[in-house]
Amino acid sequence: MLEPVIPDAYRRKAELAALRVELSRHWCAETSFWPDEWTPERPSFGQCAVTALIVHDRFGGAIVRTVNEGVVHYWNRVDGVDVDLTRDQFAFWAPEDEVTTVDPDDVAASGPTIGVRYRQLTAPSATEPFHVRDRHVCAGRPNRSPASFLGRQRQRRCPSR
Repeated sequence: MLEPVIPDAYRRKAELAALRVELSRHWCAETSFWPDEWTPERPSFGQCAVTALIVHDRFGGAIVRTVNEGVVHYWNRVDGVDVDLTRDQFAFWAPEDEVTTVDPDDVAASGPTIGVRYRQLTAPSATEPFHVRDRHVCAGRPNRSPASFLGRQRQRRCPSR
């Protein structure tokens, strides 16, 4: 299994590593694109799109996409540096398609469950506050985080682990 990508020399490594730790405590089957295949042993499995949106909200930059191991995969390019907090869901890294930049609004509309999963990971919790939207201005678009494009679906909480 691969490791998350946060370059050692990158000036914001500590912030990104802390976000990765925080997210990994909240990732669960309900926040995964493939909830039936998600396991606690691979917590980042199926979390790439929603995680890329959260990283974009907090750090700006671009969201990029390719196909790896037969599935579409999203990650971030922040300050010109590739950052992939969910690369460890893969056994190997061999992109099968060109790497392209995608609009965050397109990622936010990329699947029927992404809105619910995004809100689950960014909503405050009664026991453990984790609210990314309170910590950023979304890439120069005040009041226009991807959540505003995700519709109003009922929020579900992940079970406690």
